Amino acid sequence: MPKQRVYILDTSANTDRLAGTDLENAPSPGVVDIWVASSLGTAIVTIVAGGENIVRAQSVPLRANGVPQMSDDPPTAQILVTGGEKIVVNVGGTVGSYSVLAIFTPIDEL
Repeated sequence: MPKQRVYILDTSANTDRLAGTDLENAPSPGVVDIWVASSLGTAIVTIVAGGENIVRAQSVPLRANGVPQMSDDPPTAQILVTGGEKIVVNVGGTVGSYSVLAIFTPIDEL
């Protein structure tokens, strides 16, 4: 299975940002890296995978136009998955423009 990537740019708070995408559930064993950034310093993120809190009410990095700087920023979360886990990214607070980037890497490509 190849890498999968989901990129979302939005301006309204949403309680399940990966809902309806290819990475709503982990496709197979591997790693899911998630970056979140916002154009305002008041956004927060909570990330849940398989019912377990990975990140809880963490401030989102402030970035121009709400776009993550992958070359400079570590992932907001890096999640080892076995496959099938539901992945929920909640972005709240006053968010401005924000981005969520999720990249799944299969175990055989690590």
